[in-house]
Formats: sequence, structure tokens, C-alpha cells
Amino acid sequence: MSDPPRHSPVCDVSLEEIESLFSSGDDSKIDTAHGACLVLGAVEHRHFLGLRWLVEHCGFSENPLAGGYWHHDTVFISASRGHLEILKWLVKERGVDASGTKALVSAAARGHLETVQWLLREGVSSIREVNVFKQSALLVAACGGHLETVQWLLREGGSSIGETGNLNRTALLIAASWGHFETVQWLIKEGGACVRDRNCDHRTVFLVACASPKDAGLKLLQW
Repeated sequence: MSDPPRHSPVCDVSLEEIESLFSSGDDSKIDTAHGACLVLGAVEHRHFLGLRWLVEHCGFSENPLAGGYWHHDTVFISASRGHLEILKWLVKERGVDASGTKALVSAAARGHLETVQWLLREGVSSIREVNVFKQSALLVAACGGHLETVQWLLREGGSSIGETGNLNRTALLIAASWGHFETVQWLIKEGGACVRDRNCDHRTVFLVACASPKDAGLKLLQW
């Protein structure tokens, strides 16, 4: 029986394959390596029943590539996809360790507010968690223009408006650079952001917005 790959890309398993195996109940030809791929695929495709069958009936690990590349961690995958039911099961029922998985920043980056709230309220993740670019949950949410997530993080989640990541960029500068005008507007009006913020190149919010892909500079000027 071969060991699962530890640093390969997430295995390409279709939802149809998972459903077919789950429906048949036949696990006789599933080796360890393919079982690991099926578990990751079930999390990716949000097939909760299939995931539980693979783990509870077939005996495969609920986190087969733990300790390898964190993008392959089932906690990271479920958080980044907003699969909250699966995430709760993994952490609370199966005892999967979420530390070091970047679950919070991955959920915030995609605007999965309920997942962000659960991770913080349950103490699964720390608000101090950052990604490889030193960006916090607030900064990645601003990058994606996920205004509701930005608002909650600042109002209730424990984030600080003065947080910076690489290149000395605040949430305001990041939102402006990606042209998320509504997020920029709220951060200035209600979020406590400073319009005098400058990045490592000493560019202001307006100059950063002018180079954005969504005419945010023009909107700021008109505003």
C-alpha cells in the first residue's frame, strides 16, 4: 500500500467519482494514496456524507496530508471554500489541529464571513494570523473588496485599522489599489482610516487608486 503524496497538487477527483463510490459502498479497491485524494476531493466539493464515509467507514485520515503543504490541509480547504459544516466537524468532532493552517486569512480573503466569525468566536484561529505576505484577515478581506467582512473584523473581530502587511500597506491602501471604492469609502467615513496613509513608495491613497483597474481614482476625485 503506497503512502499518499505529501507535496503534490491537490488530487484531481471529481464529484461524480466520490458520489459513485459513496453510493456503491465499495471501498475494496481504494488504496491509501487514492483515499487521501478522495478525502481532499470530498472536502473540496462539499460532499459531507462522502467525507464521513471515507473517514468513519473506510478508515482514511480526515487530514491525510497534515504536516505537508498547508494548501492541502483539510481545515484550510474547508475554510477557504466556506464549507463551515465540514470545518466544524473536522475541528470539533475529529480534533483536527487548525494551528498553522491559515484558515482565518483564507476564509477572509474570499469573504466567507460566517466562517471568519466562527473561527474567531470559537478560538480556533487568532486574529494575529497572517499569510506568507504578512497580511492579516483584515488586509486580505480589503484586498478582495469584501466589505461586510472588513466591517465585522473592525467592529467585533479585534482587527486594527492601522495593521500593515508587506510594502507597508494598510487596508485602505490595499482596497484602493484593487479599485474597491465602496470599501475605500467606508474605511474613510466610518472605519477610522487615515487618508494620509502612504505605502513603501510614499504613494497616497489617491495615487494608488489612480493605478487601480476600476477607475477608483476618478471615483475618489468625484467623491
